[in-house]
Amino acid sequence: PMSLPRELQVVRRGDAWTFAQRPAADLTMLRHDTRRLPAVMLGGDDAATFELPACACEIEVEIAHEDAGTVVLALGDGQLVLRSVGGRHYELERSCGAVDAADFAGRWRAARRPGGPLVRARLIVDGCTCEIFLDDGTITFSALVFPCEATARLRASATGGSARVAVVVHALRPERAP
Repeated sequence: PMSLPRELQVVRRGDAWTFAQRPAADLTMLRHDTRRLPAVMLGGDDAATFELPACACEIEVEIAHEDAGTVVLALGDGQLVLRSVGGRHYELERSCGAVDAADFAGRWRAARRPGGPLVRARLIVDGCTCEIFLDDGTITFSALVFPCEATARLRASATGGSARVAVVVHALRPERAP
């Protein structure tokens, strides 16, 4: 599903051309109640939980892989799990979560373009989906998620190495302000 307007560009990555998507610029006009949460350093069995609004929101996450570990971002009780594996590829796992239908469950994988240890993710959670934009929009995922109190948190953890995770959360107005 594609629940929000997007801008599509053709960009050069190394020797190849590819498409990049990003939410339409007008989306920023819906932002209010922006919160920059304290960055955390994760490693070993460390985990951090970031509280989110129980409504539509935009989440900007910056992950700095300090070494070749896996960073896991879990929305809510794990209805949606995004893994950045050693900065080499991404995995998205969608459980049934709030929906009692196995048809919505699945796992997807995408190779990350060559780059440094810094990963930027932009998640847009609206009335029924979570749109995820990675690597400046060259990798995108869409997943069915119903925002509610159970999904109003983002849990970050790191295994096999350490990482610094920084999060900015923007609550989104249900409609454009005048």
